[in-house]
Amino acid sequence: MSDVELNPDPAAGAARATAATEPAWEGWASRSISALHDAASESRESVVSAAFSSFAEELTPQLRTVASLVGQQASNLATAVDTAADADMQSAGAQQPADSATSELSSVVSRPINVP
Repeated sequence: MSDVELNPDPAAGAARATAATEPAWEGWASRSISALHDAASESRESVVSAAFSSFAEELTPQLRTVASLVGQQASNLATAVDTAADADMQSAGAQQPADSATSELSSVVSRPINVP
């Protein structure tokens, strides 16, 4: 017989920490785009300027996507943590009805499970 432990606090903390970095990623994307446009406007060679402009246009959606994916990742992690915690509470009640109320007292619930 094996045990499964659920400790959602570290994962919930990771979700909050990841969400907190989203503005930094948005700033990085904006600075990167600005740097490419600045390089295009400051170039004295039209071919180089056109290349920087073209590169900036190609990269802008991708850079913006990176910033939004950070927020999405944080949201998905928070949802997964909530789902796991809810499932743990439901399984605690199903496996040990008398102890289901006490499972709310701790963020770490450990109980035996059958592992094939």
